[in-house]
Amino acid sequence: MQILQPPSWPKPKDYSNGIIAEGKMIFLSGLVGWDETETFISDNFVDQVSQTLKNIVSILAEADATPANITRMT
Repeated sequence: MQILQPPSWPKPKDYSNGIIAEGKMIFLSGLVGWDETETFISDNFVDQVSQTLKNIVSILAEADATPANITRMT
C-alpha cells in the first residue's frame, strides 16, 4: 500500500488521503452483534458493537487479513 501525498500538502488526517493498493479486495456487509451461533449474547449496544467488530476480525482472518488492512468502514 502506498499513500499518495503531494509534497507541498500537510500530513493527511486518517480520513483524508489517497492510497494505491494491490491485491485482494474484501467486502463485508450485514454484520451484526451476534456470535458464531447467531445468538445475541447481550441487548446492550456497546456489547453488540464489540461483538460485531470481533466478527469482522474473524472474517478478515479467513482472507489472511487483519484490521490494519481495512481502508474504509461506513
